Amino acid sequence: MASHTKLLDQVSRLVDEHAIDAVYVIRRKRFHWPVVVGGLVLGAVAGLLMPHGWWFWAPSLAFVGMGFGMNITTDFRLLARTASRVLLLDASRVNAKPTRVATGVGTGQVEVLPRTLWADVTIRAEAHVMARHQVARLERMLHG
Repeated sequence: MASHTKLLDQVSRLVDEHAIDAVYVIRRKRFHWPVVVGGLVLGAVAGLLMPHGWWFWAPSLAFVGMGFGMNITTDFRLLARTASRVLLLDASRVNAKPTRVATGVGTGQVEVLPRTLWADVTIRAEAHVMARHQVARLERMLHG
């Protein structure tokens, strides 16, 4: 089963309604970038403290710390279109499976601003980010 088909099936089971389409969005917490930099620094320091192979451990643990900082300060969500409504759902940080319905969303409550590699998405006055190549799909979900 394709991953997108699996996602739509999971959304359908969660909301008890046929899901037509869905796109992932992320919401960064206000303190996202300081935590990412802190993870990078702490990982690098931990790697430098290793008795052997610091040249390997310092960059490796720096990247691990940075990734951990990114994960704990990011909320994974998705916008899903069902037969009757558009929903904002929360998703798991581990496997991106939809976990609960956050709120219903009116089509006028979503603003999309494409950037070079990503798109800024404002949903009910909350800033989110999504992959730019998904903008056309989101526009079809909202207006088509």
